Amino acid sequence: MAQAKNASTLGVHLENWVIAELERRAELLGWSKSQYAAYILTQWYNSGAQPINDMERNSLVALPLDPKPGAISPITWIGSTPRKADAEETVDTKGKKNTSGAAKRAASSG
Repeated sequence: MAQAKNASTLGVHLENWVIAELERRAELLGWSKSQYAAYILTQWYNSGAQPINDMERNSLVALPLDPKPGAISPITWIGSTPRKADAEETVDTKGKKNTSGAAKRAASSG
């Protein structure tokens, strides 16, 4: 199979039971397990690359799809930036702004 110039190979080590399920599902579609795994990851990316758990969600600041000031926009996690320890405002998965860090502590102390 020819390699695309704009793509790279990713090798992962998985438990045998996970590989068995990948193989089973891939076989249903006539795909290889690598094609099936690549499709899963591409779907994750194309749907906005949602954080996979709370620890990752709490480590990132989502970006609006429409970055114009004041725009009401859905968010994406593609290109999201690491959250600063004292970030004053964050955006949840529904685009709702939340106060945290220094601003939250200041509000609760006064």
